[in-house]
Amino acid sequence: MDFESIKRQNIVILLVIVTLVVLSLFKFYQQFRYLDELRTDIVLTEQEISILEGRVTRLLFLKERVPDLIDRSDILTKLLPENLSEQDLIIAVQDSALGTGGRVSEIRFFDTLKGSNYYQLPLRVVFEGDYLGLLKFIRNLYDQPHLTTLQSISITNQKLAEGEGIIKADLNATAYYID
Repeated sequence: MDFESIKRQNIVILLVIVTLVVLSLFKFYQQFRYLDELRTDIVLTEQEISILEGRVTRLLFLKERVPDLIDRSDILTKLLPENLSEQDLIIAVQDSALGTGGRVSEIRFFDTLKGSNYYQLPLRVVFEGDYLGLLKFIRNLYDQPHLTTLQSISITNQKLAEGEGIIKADLNATAYYID
């Protein structure tokens, strides 16, 4: 064998070795990238699992409270009638004033507001009487078969000619009903 053929053979061997090293490095790089993608996928999956565990925990909590939630739903169904007209509210307010020693001098309704599954009917009521009568009137409003909330009460004293004092209470309230 001559020197030239040995040199070519060494070059070929060197090229084969370099090719094998380059291929090995390329495969190593691919495996590293694949491992990195798997780590990212694992982190994302762990986050999703954490979110789902939170949801499951909340669902289990709700499952435990089903009887209580059903009771509350029944109460709201009773308190929120399916339809409530202004005439129904006028009758309820006037009925609430009976037996209080006072009277309702004004009832004014405002625009109906729509909630997510219910309506709000704001109203203003002026009650005239004494303090005990006002308390009875508010209690009677509370005992009505529909849900009414008081937002504000403004009370002013008024003197009568014969020396007796009465109060005038301006009540802002909201009645609720389901559509």
